[in-house]
Amino acid sequence: MIALLVALGVAALALVLRHDSPCPTTADRSETGASMQAFVYRCYGSPQVLKLESLAKPSAGAGEILVRVRAASVNPIDWHYLRGTPYLVRADSGIGAPHNPRVGGDFAGAVEAVGADVTHFHPG
Repeated sequence: MIALLVALGVAALALVLRHDSPCPTTADRSETGASMQAFVYRCYGSPQVLKLESLAKPSAGAGEILVRVRAASVNPIDWHYLRGTPYLVRADSGIGAPHNPRVGGDFAGAVEAVGADVTHFHPG
């Protein structure tokens, strides 16, 4: 009986984690103020789900820095997050669709702004 309940729980978890939300065709990103260009993905899939969009420019919060990216790389981890596979990745990035639409983690650029409590980096 317990083995059956465990098997049903694992099957239900597998179905939930592999769920794909439909990819929105267009997104209303009418922003006011400073903006930036970024490649984003709003659903899991192949590289064709990446779209260049204009987003509101973020600000550096406490303990954060804002970097103007000049170069970026693509790594296997980026591929896994883009595809949402293995499905356990979705437990971290979002079930059905990613929570954070920005892709990538390795980059090079210049510091534009620093938040409070940042002492090692300075703009420029």
